[in-house]
Amino acid sequence: MKFGISLLPDCRPEQTSPTRYYKDVLEVSRLADELGFDYVKMTEHYLKDYGGYCPSPLTFLTAVAAQTRQIRLMTGGIQASFHHPVQLAAHASMVDAISGGRLDVGFARAWLPYEFDALGVPLDESRERFTATVEAVLRMWTQKEASEDTPFFRYQDVHSLPAVTQNPHPPVWVAAVRSRQSFAWIGEKGFGLLIASPPPQGRTGPDAGHVAGVHRDSPGIPPRPTAAHRAVHSADGGRQ
Repeated sequence: MKFGISLLPDCRPEQTSPTRYYKDVLEVSRLADELGFDYVKMTEHYLKDYGGYCPSPLTFLTAVAAQTRQIRLMTGGIQASFHHPVQLAAHASMVDAISGGRLDVGFARAWLPYEFDALGVPLDESRERFTATVEAVLRMWTQKEASEDTPFFRYQDVHSLPAVTQNPHPPVWVAAVRSRQSFAWIGEKGFGLLIASPPPQGRTGPDAGHVAGVHRDSPGIPPRPTAAHRAVHSADGGRQ
């Protein structure tokens, strides 16, 4: 079993400035590295208090890489439906190189309607766009030249640079909460599973252990590790 810190910024700007927030979480990341924690994980969200202080987990983890020595760096996760795979593959490979091969890449299928609206991405095509993007990134990491022809992006014989540092590529994780289809797809692809426990307040769904079993038992490429995170509130002194 491994332990790390999972960061999902939930900050009101009137209470915590961006400068103070990043200073604090970088300090926490350095301490986690010194104490021998296994990973630091940052999610991606936009526009509102819920996650809005980290629109780019890869940018944040680059800063962590420069200030730590051994802790692994995990995106938890990149909202692939909002990105072009050429950019994702290259940016992640860059962080993998800067960190000396310490990057784990977690992807998440976005779910907040206001993010889709603002970014002009139809919510009803999120699953297809998400899986197409993740699979395209993997092909760019593992093939000398990659081509795609999808409803969402097209390119021919691209050679992604920089190359990934880890062989054959950084460990890949995918987040899922309730959909059996998502858990099964993650297992079939041999990806690690990122699961939140318990589910967000006000949302219901299958038991987390049951759907995690769907991931574990799916025919696919082993190994298929599972990572669960639990929210723990922390604050400095009187700042709540």
